[in-house]
Amino acid sequence: MEWILKNDENSLGCAIALAYYSARKDYKITREFPAGYGFADVVFWPLPHTGKPAMAIELEYNKTAYAAIQQIKEKHYIHGLEGYRGKL
Repeated sequence: MEWILKNDENSLGCAIALAYYSARKDYKITREFPAGYGFADVVFWPLPHTGKPAMAIELEYNKTAYAAIQQIKEKHYIHGLEGYRGKL
């Protein structure tokens, strides 16, 4: 029997996807997007008609928001978004 983990990054990613399900009219959502020297857990790409910013989300289980922001900076996730033109 395989155990289902309820408190890991994958579960957090699913929660984020469900929470932003209504955003699908404004965003294309990509999970595990290759960015810089790692993978951004979730990236929200705004559809052209919205004028909304893109969002890169790093999920950390049992760590602080500061740790997630540091990982985004240290792994240069912004380099994976170089082709994007607009607010981030």
